[in-house]
Amino acid sequence: MEKNKEYIKLTDLTNEQPFKTPEGYFEMLEQQIFARIDEDENGKKAVGLLFYLKPILTIAACLVAAFLLVYFPIKISDQKTAENTTNTENIDILYFANSFIHESEVLEYLENTNQAEPIDDSTIESVLLASLTDIELIELN
Repeated sequence: MEKNKEYIKLTDLTNEQPFKTPEGYFEMLEQQIFARIDEDENGKKAVGLLFYLKPILTIAACLVAAFLLVYFPIKISDQKTAENTTNTENIDILYFANSFIHESEVLEYLENTNQAEPIDDSTIESVLLASLTDIELIELN
């Protein structure tokens, strides 16, 4: 595609204005302006419900945005903390599950030891409660 290389020369231009105002425009301009002013004063525009709700909706949108910007980072960090805690608790439970002594060994030990006085219920209860984890205590309640 060839470019049009025709240029306008300043010598070819005339002093004639290319745009013109309509006839009688300035004579009627003053009347038109005053007519609009009278119209605005007499027939005030009805203000809609949106005019009053717009500031309230803007504030509500800002509060929702602020809430979301604060809530989700906190929620994500709590989930990561919970995952780390759960992993630690799982390790602790596995350690204690593997380190418990089998009941037959406990019974054998008790049979071999000669205890003159019996163990009362409060001592047994305190020993059993001390051996339970927090999760097991919650499940009991």
